[in-house]
Amino acid sequence: MGHVEARPGIAAALILTWGCVSPGLAPPPQETRGLERVVVIAMEAPPLKVPLEFRATVSGSVAGLASPLLVYNTIAVLVEMPAASRRAAEASASLQAALDAGRAWVPTFVAAGQASAQLAARGLEVTVDPGVRPVPGVARRGGTLSMENWLAPIRAWYNDTRPVPRPEAATPGRRTLVLEVGILNYEIMGDELLLQVMVKLIDPASGAVIGRARAAVAPKAMPHVGPLDAAFAGSADVFKRIVVTQSRMLVHACLVQLGLLD
Repeated sequence: MGHVEARPGIAAALILTWGCVSPGLAPPPQETRGLERVVVIAMEAPPLKVPLEFRATVSGSVAGLASPLLVYNTIAVLVEMPAASRRAAEASASLQAALDAGRAWVPTFVAAGQASAQLAARGLEVTVDPGVRPVPGVARRGGTLSMENWLAPIRAWYNDTRPVPRPEAATPGRRTLVLEVGILNYEIMGDELLLQVMVKLIDPASGAVIGRARAAVAPKAMPHVGPLDAAFAGSADVFKRIVVTQSRMLVHACLVQLGLLD
């Protein structure tokens, strides 16, 4: 990812979230030799953290909302607000309710779709698991100043190499692997998107974690998403296209690191 030269806020966010992340793990060649099938699983994603200026895109006053955590144009959004309001939002179950009802647009599911398309183009049989898997350890789905209630469990999921059997994904007589797709950084800073994709490669029979990789948008290449009122207008198609484009590149970088793509 190179040397970080960015605005102080961006640099601080990157140092905080990247500092406790273990290095990538390339699978031994024999683990992917003869691979025929991949099951792709989208992990739960944190809500999109947006700056206070986002309130101008929301009908009514954000300050008047019961919680800064909302689903706006099908995107789960956490609006930056004073600490007292953020603490009050900790009890909010609105994000989980939206996910359970299938109303929320989930960026990890978008990234999982990109992984599926790229692996299928290589000639592999690919299945995307329906739904979104919870990240272990996420107890509070509201927001905090540092977002560590989300970031710490996501880092722990990525770092964890203990066996996680997925017997339902195994295919007798065919070499099958599971690819879990997660997102760590997911935030609009100013008018730019900070995004980082993480993936883990798992042998479904033994549960062994045989590989992991991550890729983030370079600070100098962070895409502009402003003005926010235009990016989130209608069904937020402008913002969603930006996430799709960035996810495609980051997923490809991760799959190359794992040796699944050239």
